[in-house]
Amino acid sequence: YKEGGYNSQAEQKEIENKLHWFRDFVALSSESENDNASAYMDSLNHDIFESHIYVFTPKGKVIELPSGSTPVDFAYRIHTKVGDQCVGALVNGMMVPLNTILKTGDMIEIKTSRTSQGPSEGWLDFVASASAKSAIKKYVAKKNAELLREERIAKGKQSCIDAFHERGIEEDEMM
Repeated sequence: YKEGGYNSQAEQKEIENKLHWFRDFVALSSESENDNASAYMDSLNHDIFESHIYVFTPKGKVIELPSGSTPVDFAYRIHTKVGDQCVGALVNGMMVPLNTILKTGDMIEIKTSRTSQGPSEGWLDFVASASAKSAIKKYVAKKNAELLREERIAKGKQSCIDAFHERGIEEDEMM
């Protein structure tokens, strides 16, 4: 899904700005004598990426999400319409459930359908990002408002029919 105006150089600069301190850490760690480099890197990875994960679109764009995010969070980060029409997800080329927790480095592809019923209220139980929760709540509220409107119209019509029947007027005459 294209948002338009994508500039790869600006995107790369943004990523570099966000991770500039990571390079400094790596430089410092290479200068220090550390017997167990893999343990150090595991510890560093855990500290750095504890609150956020970084995943990729099929075109290689990096997307930052809160830790614990799912493909639904990713879909809503791309665009609200993509999230609303989401019906499935491929993570690293494999079809996964929508409540799968994503990890840094995953490549995510969202499957959408124009005939989708829209987001389920149950999605609120597993999405991690505030923007996804907000969009789902808004969609569900709008859907419920439409159902309530139809119910109210049907009740109003039935009330009119009942009132006319009490006065001895048939439904055909009323129309």
